[in-house]
Amino acid sequence: KVIDAGNSIYCITNSGLYKYNTYDNSTEGFSRIDGLSDVNVTSGQYSNGTLILGYDNGNIDIITNGNIYNIPDVKRKEIYGSKRINNIFFHEAFAYLSCGFGIVKINYKKNEIADTYFIGINSTQKVINDFTASSTHFYAASEDGIYKADINSPNLAFYESWTQVTSIPNPTSNFTIVEFFNNSVYAVRTVGEYWDNLYRTENNNWQAFNPDTAKKYYNITAYHDKILFSNDGILTQLDLNDNVTNKIHKYNFDWGKQNPDINDAILKGSTYYFADNGWGLIKYYNQRNDIIKPNGPQTSDFHTIGIYNGNLWAGQGGITHISTPQSKQPYAMNFNNNVWTNSLLSGHRLTDIVDVAFDKEDSRRVYLASYSGGVVQLINGKTDTIYTDFDTPLPNYDYRFVSSIGTDSKNNLWASIRAVNYQFAVKTSDNKWHQLDYHEKTTVDWIGKMIVTKNDHKWVILPRVGLFAFDDKGTFENTSDDSFKKFTVLDENGDVVSSEPLSICEDKEGTIWVGTTKGVVTYFYPTDVFNSETVKGQRVIIEQEGIAQYLLETEEVTAIAIDGNNSKWFGTKYSGVYHISDDGTEELKHFNTENSPLLSNSITTIGINDLTGEVFIGTDNGLLSYKGTATEGGEEFKDVYAYPNPVPPDFTGLIAIKGLVTNANVKITDISGNIVYETKAEGGQATWDGKNFNGEKVNTGVYLAFCSDKEGEKTFVTKILFIN
Repeated sequence: KVIDAGNSIYCITNSGLYKYNTYDNSTEGFSRIDGLSDVNVTSGQYSNGTLILGYDNGNIDIITNGNIYNIPDVKRKEIYGSKRINNIFFHEAFAYLSCGFGIVKINYKKNEIADTYFIGINSTQKVINDFTASSTHFYAASEDGIYKADINSPNLAFYESWTQVTSIPNPTSNFTIVEFFNNSVYAVRTVGEYWDNLYRTENNNWQAFNPDTAKKYYNITAYHDKILFSNDGILTQLDLNDNVTNKIHKYNFDWGKQNPDINDAILKGSTYYFADNGWGLIKYYNQRNDIIKPNGPQTSDFHTIGIYNGNLWAGQGGITHISTPQSKQPYAMNFNNNVWTNSLLSGHRLTDIVDVAFDKEDSRRVYLASYSGGVVQLINGKTDTIYTDFDTPLPNYDYRFVSSIGTDSKNNLWASIRAVNYQFAVKTSDNKWHQLDYHEKTTVDWIGKMIVTKNDHKWVILPRVGLFAFDDKGTFENTSDDSFKKFTVLDENGDVVSSEPLSICEDKEGTIWVGTTKGVVTYFYPTDVFNSETVKGQRVIIEQEGIAQYLLETEEVTAIAIDGNNSKWFGTKYSGVYHISDDGTEELKHFNTENSPLLSNSITTIGINDLTGEVFIGTDNGLLSYKGTATEGGEEFKDVYAYPNPVPPDFTGLIAIKGLVTNANVKITDISGNIVYETKAEGGQATWDGKNFNGEKVNTGVYLAFCSDKEGEKTFVTKILFIN
């Protein structure tokens, strides 16, 4: 949807909201981080300096003079069925919200609900899709017809104040749009997925009306002397005499003509703004088109995130719980130097990007795994090669189910594959593929997430079964000397924890962490699995509010990432993100939708930028990042600096000291040598809030940060200037 807000155009997308400034052509995105109360905006409207947003769950935001006022009453109220706010209509001093249960009347000057109308028989709930007003009546488009009420009725909350319009054809059908223009009421009836009927009143009689033989109507926007129909990929404009005064069915871009898919349209002067389902906001003027959207990822669907040397790649896609493709478009999204670049990959059966791997010797080369279409090799962000045959054609097999990829210490690329005659393949630096057949060892067809450990062992999730580990000994052509082990996820007592491993990761000390449907299991000595008759993991005990329990034992752990301090970030299916200490025994942070701007409590993937400490969290409602403080440490001090430096008077955040040896000790003194603060680096970065031991902000001056490794053998000193 597009919303005319004077000098700004607000755009509602399937995952958020952004604003386009018509004066300076700038864009600005809005999310929970910016103060919105929720995600999944479904409707919005603007009037007299006030923007009202409605959400899928019934939440309501009123934005006036830059202030956001939340009305959570509908969201919190126990209502059977949908609370979705489908549309918003302003009339005089009130806004009328079309909801999944009825009509909500908002006094937007007082930021409160004025009334609620349940217009079904005996005040029962009814799905209201749209709302409008003539000079005498209110009209509501509902799931079972058009209802109207006298505007001056003293009690609109009483259901008998509303009467169903029976003179319209098919009066009990689902009507999705209702609009008033030029003394006529227009109403759209849904016939099927690709077919609607449009009716309007003529001399108080309902008649079929179909400008330009349209089949599907997405929205109708009325002005005092014209009306716009967004339908069938065409915008049709009529005047007061039903003359077609404009029809737009092609965009003229520099690279050629493209078909529109217009959900909504507004007109400002001679410029149209379209909410296009595929292109975003389209500014159309003088036969020209501009695509206007903020810098960001193409989609809110993130199945996987990979980050190497600050370069982030993410993919849209997924695998169902029964290991079948979700058949989502293969969007590859790159975030580098604060700029997003989006690519829709093309190739035979290429869908569902499920994993990312990096060439450790050539920063130009990145690999993406398509669950149905093979391995895509990108060079400088462009598709270079799509590997589907892995050296040998797959006989009579159209799909190439690649569930995971990774590179080993020799920069060989590994892939786990659901194939006819092998399950793993490796590409060497000379671009040759070798296959390893472990069917007899795994005894399963479907292979899940695979990691390549620091010692080049491979650990693999066997969906709904357990785990499989193997060591190929570096001899790809010969599997006779390989070590391997298939095992169930057992705890230290030999009891089954879960047959559903969901995520797996190796930490910086070589410990394997496995997320399951019942918490986390660790393998502290992973190389011993090949020599153990029964492989046992260990469940970490953590103390919560004085009670000892197993780490996340009631959670489905869907994602695991390790930061520069070797602490763990666990994503769960229902409870958000947990930041846990390096040994797993202490909860450092817990983020969910109630205590943070997290977009959803259902986490799909987590990636960490070791250069900056930034933690990227993929959810089923999109991606956001948290500015973590742990970066990758080094064996030597390298490019040490403090930021910000100098520290300005109004700065209240953390000062970061970067480029340190791993877990360095840091002492900060004034110029006279008096210690004002002391801390330990998290990985390669230490932070300071600019206060002394008494919690007081330090005075203006130069401060020295003395940094050393834990033995005190390697040292470095850097300066920080404070200005108060």
